[in-house]
Amino acid sequence: MNQHQILSIDLSMLNRDMGVITASVINSSFTHLESLTLDTMDPDILLILLFHLASLPRLFSLIINQQKELQELNDCYLFIFNLPKLKYLKFSVAAYLKVTVSLPMPPSQPSSTIEYLVIDHPCNSQDLSNIISYTPHLYRLSVIHTLDIKENFPIITPMTILNLTDLSIHLSSVSFDQLERLISRIDAKLKILRLDIMSDDRVYVNAHRWEQLILHYFSGLETFYLKYFDFLYNDLQSRIVNQFFSSFWLERQWILEAETESELTIYSIRPYK
Repeated sequence: MNQHQILSIDLSMLNRDMGVITASVINSSFTHLESLTLDTMDPDILLILLFHLASLPRLFSLIINQQKELQELNDCYLFIFNLPKLKYLKFSVAAYLKVTVSLPMPPSQPSSTIEYLVIDHPCNSQDLSNIISYTPHLYRLSVIHTLDIKENFPIITPMTILNLTDLSIHLSSVSFDQLERLISRIDAKLKILRLDIMSDDRVYVNAHRWEQLILHYFSGLETFYLKYFDFLYNDLQSRIVNQFFSSFWLERQWILEAETESELTIYSIRPYK
């Protein structure tokens, strides 16, 4: 095998013995390997692989799809943050697995090169703050798994997310006030904000509250996507939609659409174009 000619590898390790062999083979001889996907790894083999990846000079993209028991993600993340050229990371853990993240404080000058991070595993607001504190070059963050907001969510300093311009978050059973508390602690010059929310708090369809929140915290926001799921009476839809025809929404060309599926109403805010 001509390792130096390989650009991409997709590994699915259902066989433990094959995993052990592969973990010992991937090394610095893969000089042009740029993309790696690791699927269904034994936790100990996954850690061995992540340790050896630091010797790869051109590994820009890493996708982890973990379907086997992996209780703590700390060591995985610490190995990943040491990868010298990594730009994109997607870390997925099966929904039925319970995992924790309790990273130590990062060094005063974290060196991770990650620019685009997709978190697809259980994560609370404290975990999120700890993870992104290691990624000073982060410009795009997507939290696919529902984010659990804690009351004592720490302030994310501008130095930590100085470059963050694109943020996507999924929330469930979170009030608008809790969301606002979270946003108040994210000091970033966002250009794109995507929110996917399921809640019984109807403030989420209050146009004035959204105007206040965006103008106060993200005045430079260019693109806004909101998908809000709720059980609302149909006779409220026209009144709610009419709120979103003020100059604030018209100038930005952001429109609100309502769609009813059985008893569930889905409100979507998106750019007109």
